[in-house]
Amino acid sequence: MKMYVFNLKSVKKGKNINWLDFTSTIGFADANKNYTIEFCGTELIIPDLYLEDDITEELKELLKKDYGYPPYEIKKCKEILKRKNSYSIKID
Repeated sequence: MKMYVFNLKSVKKGKNINWLDFTSTIGFADANKNYTIEFCGTELIIPDLYLEDDITEELKELLKKDYGYPPYEIKKCKEILKRKNSYSIKID
């Protein structure tokens, strides 16, 4: 079993009001590197890291549960991030 841990550090507006950019460390990758996670509710992209589809889909669903669908209000997203900033995914 593998455990994937995403520790979100910050959130800001992405390409437009329909996208969020999270800065995150990722436990199974280089834990000292900050990765950008681009999210819009129906898509999730981590440009600097390849992830298997099932992990990407699971993280997208977890973020969708907390952040919903666009358009996003950054102030509200930052409040959500303060309450919950870590996401763990177990894959057998």
